[in-house]
Amino acid sequence: MAFLIAGLNAVAAGTTVTGIVRDARTKLPISAARISSVNDKASATTNEEGKFTITINVQGGLLHVKAFEYADREIAVRGRSELIIDLYPGSFRERILYPAGLTGTEHSTFHTGNIRPVSEFDKTTSSSPEQEIQLQLGADARSLSRSSATGLGNSTFIRGMNSLNANAQPLYVVDGVIRNNLYDVASIHEGFYGNPLSFLSSSDIRSISLLKDGTSLYGSKGANGVILINTKRGTDLATKIDLRITGGITDAPRTIPVMNADQYRTYLTDILGTSGMSNQQIAQLPYLNDDPKRSTYNTYHNRTNWSDEVYRTGYSQNYSISVDGGGEKAMYYFSLGYTTNQSNVKHTDYQRYSMRLNSDLKLSDIVTTGINIGITSLDRTLLDDGANPVSSPVWIAQVKSPFLSPYTFTFQGEQTTEHAYADIFDLSNPVALLSRSINTVKQNSFTFGLLPKVRISKQLELSTQFDYYLNKTNEDYYRPYLYSSAVEKQGVGWSYNSRSSQVYRDNTLFNHLQLRYNKELSPGMLLNVVAGNRFLYEYFESDYVEGHNSMTNSSINLRGSFRNLFTDGTNELTKSISNYLNVDYKHHNKYFLNLTAALDASSRFGSEVEGGIDLLGTTWAFFPSASAAWLVSSETFMKDLGWLNHFKLRTGIDRTGNDDIMPYQSEAYFTAIRFKSVANGMILNNLANPSIKWETTSRVYAGTDIGLANDRIHLNFDVYKAVTTDLLVRKDVPEVAGLTWYTTNEGSLSNTGFELGVDVKVLNLKAFQWEVNVSAGRYINTIESLPSGEFTTSIPGGEVLTRVGQSAGVFYGYKTKGVFAGEAEAAQANLSLLNEQGKYVAFGAGDTHFEDVSGPNGSPDGIIDAFDRQIIGNPNPDFYGSVSTKITLGNLSISALLTGSYGNDVFNYPRYLLESGKDFSNQSPVMLTRWTAEGQTTRQPRAVYGDPMGNSRFSDRWIEDASYLRLKNLTVAYQLPLKQSGFINGVNIWASANNLALWTGYLGADPEVSASNSVLMQGVDMGFAPQSRSYYLGLKINL
Repeated sequence: MAFLIAGLNAVAAGTTVTGIVRDARTKLPISAARISSVNDKASATTNEEGKFTITINVQGGLLHVKAFEYADREIAVRGRSELIIDLYPGSFRERILYPAGLTGTEHSTFHTGNIRPVSEFDKTTSSSPEQEIQLQLGADARSLSRSSATGLGNSTFIRGMNSLNANAQPLYVVDGVIRNNLYDVASIHEGFYGNPLSFLSSSDIRSISLLKDGTSLYGSKGANGVILINTKRGTDLATKIDLRITGGITDAPRTIPVMNADQYRTYLTDILGTSGMSNQQIAQLPYLNDDPKRSTYNTYHNRTNWSDEVYRTGYSQNYSISVDGGGEKAMYYFSLGYTTNQSNVKHTDYQRYSMRLNSDLKLSDIVTTGINIGITSLDRTLLDDGANPVSSPVWIAQVKSPFLSPYTFTFQGEQTTEHAYADIFDLSNPVALLSRSINTVKQNSFTFGLLPKVRISKQLELSTQFDYYLNKTNEDYYRPYLYSSAVEKQGVGWSYNSRSSQVYRDNTLFNHLQLRYNKELSPGMLLNVVAGNRFLYEYFESDYVEGHNSMTNSSINLRGSFRNLFTDGTNELTKSISNYLNVDYKHHNKYFLNLTAALDASSRFGSEVEGGIDLLGTTWAFFPSASAAWLVSSETFMKDLGWLNHFKLRTGIDRTGNDDIMPYQSEAYFTAIRFKSVANGMILNNLANPSIKWETTSRVYAGTDIGLANDRIHLNFDVYKAVTTDLLVRKDVPEVAGLTWYTTNEGSLSNTGFELGVDVKVLNLKAFQWEVNVSAGRYINTIESLPSGEFTTSIPGGEVLTRVGQSAGVFYGYKTKGVFAGEAEAAQANLSLLNEQGKYVAFGAGDTHFEDVSGPNGSPDGIIDAFDRQIIGNPNPDFYGSVSTKITLGNLSISALLTGSYGNDVFNYPRYLLESGKDFSNQSPVMLTRWTAEGQTTRQPRAVYGDPMGNSRFSDRWIEDASYLRLKNLTVAYQLPLKQSGFINGVNIWASANNLALWTGYLGADPEVSASNSVLMQGVDMGFAPQSRSYYLGLKINL
């Protein structure tokens, strides 16, 4: 660390600096600007001519300049005795930030790692923080919306994917408290997962900080990055009241086109002809008989747009009022909030009531305490989402026959208001599902925290933070009898209707003890040491009950007439403890060093772990890190480089962990099971693995921050490489063990990439300011080693492959060469398959031409089978990022955000179902071009009931380039010019629109997809309700 002893040429202590502060555009002087020497007591104020004189008492002088209605600026002295400092209007993005870091709030210049803070939430239209993370963090976090439904969370990945089977989502820390991110807690409503941030209102958030480097302080929980969320606290002695009102509407979403009634009837006739029915039998079918005198004519001769029956224009409202203020002895922040949302899917809605009280009390000159109280109640109605033909109204609306009606008809052909039952094709009635299902979610959360603090001396401070958190969720589900199609279920047989209920409770006790030591070793040499202990006690309990076949809709009580009852549940107790030491050293505002070490233990670790530290009868995981930064622009040799205003180099190395081991994996245990609803028993549910332990991620990184052209251009660039070892993987065991696999630590993967950020003040005119911000990221995920070299994972309709040398979860299927136009072409290819009867059947005219690449002996054999599978796509993008811009015209501002991704592949599962041509589901209009005659050239194979040749099998037909550019947000805001002496201190109004435009070649409803939080389910489009345009009006009044 030679640069720590450099700086002998720095400005001598006691150096006097004079200068002038002026407007960057007009060059006119700015009076009453405050200039302070960073990490020094010296300060000055400009006179009417904008001039100042300040005596700097530390080497490496760094001046912080602040003026009313201007953005703050930081100036390195560099040995100069005279300075000219230009300030830009406050409408430009603030560059001097104090983000929440690993051990508290810290000046951004002094950070040795990459910390990305966000603190602008005044004009938000989001209901919870994960939407702000996606909107404002750009390429710093790859955050994907799972559904258009409110508050259902995002899948978020930071610098690639650091696990396979364990959690790869970041750690959320709310007001210093670690939260369970519920990444694998599935709802009983298909397509939905837990969201730990749904209880937080965006209007209560003060800041969000994304930590990507040096997260060893969080030890065995920090491998996937850390997101720190801090809620608002009292900041001013004067009482302030803020009233915020937002209202909006949401359009019905974009859907995949399907055949109309006439097109579908033609397709149906075609495929019935391949089902074994004669032409005479087909002609007698009621839905193909066009005689209007038949009593069933009106039942089967409609033109229903099922999407119109399912979707609507949604609306939302958000109200919040907050009060903050206090006095010398106490400061407080209190808020009440109400959010309601009527989704654009009919009969689904969302309501949230919230209350928050944060208070800071001064008990004496040396003792203070903080109090945090939060209460949230959330009620919502959900329906199954995704490509489920039994219970998802959104999907059934895609595949339901358009010549059917949601309602019944009398024998005279008159339509009634009674819902029709499941149809002749065994598809549910989506309209009946919407109105007759009873599917609710009720969630309540309570948090209480105490933060006492004692100042032992000027340099020494002891604090602790105690927090209790309760999250209770009740879910109810009912699939109605007759209106939904029957589904075959293991252990039940045919299920004609079903009822289920789930309750889960997440109880968390958290305590964080800290001892802080701050010492100025000499002028400009600052030492900060933090020793801490975190204890986390978490008890997660869930209870689930399911019943089938009550054969009535008049009673939905599970204790009533439901049969085939099934119960399940979990009781998971986890205790973890982390001891850490963090050392920060600052040398003359130029050289910065951080050393961190954490020692973690967890009840999830085995008793015979290798690679840890045995201490006090248990095994501890050790996570060290070291990082450093050099503020090159403060060196005196930079004196003459006026065009280079800021230049900082950062580098570091750290080791972090992932302790997301499934509970009790170190022990063998049995679980209860019920047989045929008549007997109870016990079965082996896990094989003991006493050596189970955490995953370890070792990372090396480097970056630079650059300010150019009088601070009009700012660049950030980071490179990194992370290697994760001891992956938690599933290893096969002999069937005689009674199980198919157990969890162990084997294998490794790596993530290598870069991130780039560019901020430009494009124009700075008298009444017109314009800035542009660009961020982009790229990572390459590579499997380095696996126990068996590779494994496949089933996904709906296909498979993904995880293989050494490839990315995790690449698509694994067949490659195609088109469709055989005629029998001669098919005969020349000479391909066949082995059917279910054990006979070889040749591919013929109208069949898909698959690539024959291998056989049992490793060479092409003319047989299309599993040996011919290849890698056909990669869900990871080549690049991802965002572009934002803001134009300010006096009190009017216009801002826009574009987000995008390039080079990522998506499995279009909806298109796979809508173009398979193998059943009676409605199909895409593309199927009108299907092969029907000898010699026809087309890309769509023939339609055959059951698809005996496997033309629709998982292949590159369904893998699409999902690159996209989306106009994510456009906001126009106006601040009313008011006199400060009035009762109303400020009024802001704004209009905002989301998802206004989408440019993509993807054929699905939305290219931004994530089937779940699992790494191995990325890039799978499950047909969830897509994002759609929404429009908002907002009003904020400051009293």
